[in-house]
Amino acid sequence: MLGLIAFAIWPAVHFVLTQTHGIYPWKLFGWAMYSVPRRYVTIAVEDRTRPRHPTALDLRHELPELEESIRAYQDRRWALGEFAPADDLVAEIFAARPGMRALRLQVRRLELDRASSRYRTKRTDYIYERIDE
Repeated sequence: MLGLIAFAIWPAVHFVLTQTHGIYPWKLFGWAMYSVPRRYVTIAVEDRTRPRHPTALDLRHELPELEESIRAYQDRRWALGEFAPADDLVAEIFAARPGMRALRLQVRRLELDRASSRYRTKRTDYIYERIDE
C-alpha cells in the first residue's frame, strides 16, 4: 500500500524538485523527460585573489589536468541541478593554483523559462575563499 502511495505522489514531488532545484527530468525516475533540450552546462572560473582586478581563467589551457573533473562536475550539475556541490572541483582548482586566495565559479545551464516558453541560460555564481588549515 505504501508503495502505491509513493508511486502516486512521486510525479508531483519530482516536478517540484525539477522546477525549484533544476534536477534533470530524466533522473530520479522522472516522467518529464520528453521535453528537455540537449545537455548544456558551462563553467567559468575567475581568480579573485585581487577582488578589484579579477582574472578570468581559461580552464582548457591553464588547467588541462582538471578537464576530467570539470566534465564530471558538469554531468553532476546537469543531473542534480543545485543539489550538486562544486566543493571537490574547487578544492582541485585551489590545489592546482597555490597562489589563488579566492575564486568565483560561474555555472550556466540551459533551462525552460515557463513564462516566455523559451529556453534561457540560467547563471549562478559561487564565491569560494581558500581556507588555510
